[in-house]
Amino acid sequence: MKIKLCTYLFLLAIIQSGCGNHRSPKLSAAENVDYYLSQNKFQEALESAAKSVSPNQDKFKVLKFEFRYFFNKKDLGQCISILNEEKAMPTNESDDFIGEYTLNKVIYENYLELVRAFCENGQIDKAKKITYELPKSVAYDERIEHISGYGDDNKSEQYYIRNCRRKYNAIKKALKSNEEIEAFKETEYYDYTITTYEYPREQAMKILEEYKGF
Repeated sequence: MKIKLCTYLFLLAIIQSGCGNHRSPKLSAAENVDYYLSQNKFQEALESAAKSVSPNQDKFKVLKFEFRYFFNKKDLGQCISILNEEKAMPTNESDDFIGEYTLNKVIYENYLELVRAFCENGQIDKAKKITYELPKSVAYDERIEHISGYGDDNKSEQYYIRNCRRKYNAIKKALKSNEEIEAFKETEYYDYTITTYEYPREQAMKILEEYKGF
């Protein structure tokens, strides 16, 4: 009996030792964010985001998730509070920032959702209030267009500038109504920024018109 007891204790020690070597690793702050989001524990998720290596990115992730949760719960007042917090997010802070265009797109598309939701609830005054506070236009995207006036022939500087202007004007003419190219630089070549805009207030007013809010 004594031998059997010793054998049992020996085997138990081996099993416990083996389990100890296979413990689950401690979750990182970013992993904790995902865990708390899966539990709809937003305050805990925000606290974990603040400790992560990319606190702004992770906070933005939490706020987007939180907005969708409360929007589906029809808690529109809480949604507005979340959007106000998103508007305060940094767009140019070292490597951990939210791109201006990404932020604009998320925020103002969500505002349009709120306008429609308030209209569907018969709360036209609240929908109007949001609409009139929206900006007329916001930048949603940009791209770079390299324009050069150079050719194979050996011409003067002014010739190349004129050729560059001709190409610039052709590109400008082909832009969509919501696109804008920066002013011509009077040079033989340049990388021009073309910005795409959206018009949240105008879009919101169209939603109001659908519900005869005026």
